[in-house]
Amino acid sequence: MKKGDIVLVSYGLDKIRAIGKVVGDYEYRKDSPLNKYGFYQFRKVKWLWIGKDEDEYIDVEHIRNKKLGRRAVHYLDKEELNLELIKKYII
Repeated sequence: MKKGDIVLVSYGLDKIRAIGKVVGDYEYRKDSPLNKYGFYQFRKVKWLWIGKDEDEYIDVEHIRNKKLGRRAVHYLDKEELNLELIKKYII
């Protein structure tokens, strides 16, 4: 992950609940309150779109042609993304 990358926060394998842009450098925080959950590595993100409530999601298949896997982070090639739809949410 690097500055300028777009990040999608998933809800399961087939829904997106937030879209953001990485705006900060990599940080390792040994003293973060999130350490108790195993989170030590961070980057600042500017949130461009967040679902207003628990029922507002974007279907993953509207943004790309397949569902997400069970990984924490996915690298998505621009060629497989519907950039026009993403722009609709972030502008």
